[in-house]
Amino acid sequence: MLTITAEEFKHLASYIKSNYGIHLKENKINLLVFRLQNMLEQEGFRSFSDYYSYLISDTTGRATVKLIDRITTNYTYFMREAFSPALTEPESHIGSAKAIFENAVVGRDRMAKELKFEGQLL
Repeated sequence: MLTITAEEFKHLASYIKSNYGIHLKENKINLLVFRLQNMLEQEGFRSFSDYYSYLISDTTGRATVKLIDRITTNYTYFMREAFSPALTEPESHIGSAKAIFENAVVGRDRMAKELKFEGQLL
């Protein structure tokens, strides 16, 4: 089980902030360890310092993509929230749905019914 030192966390947090604008406060140390630990162990890193050295020397960008995928949360609830009345009361939102989606096919939540507007599935 890998552990992270305060210095290692400082290096990683500084790298993440300066390159991607994500500020990890010191109280996020456990989150960082939790999100990265399995990947580091699977890829054979012996410490977070070894991982940091690999990260800053990687010229392919693969290490960075894995890092960002691991430390970020893909929060999509806000995308559904804006349209939730249209999903729960479709008859009253036909005009706005047409204006937004025009002739596009739109996925629905699994439990929701299909919406049909003048014969077109939206």
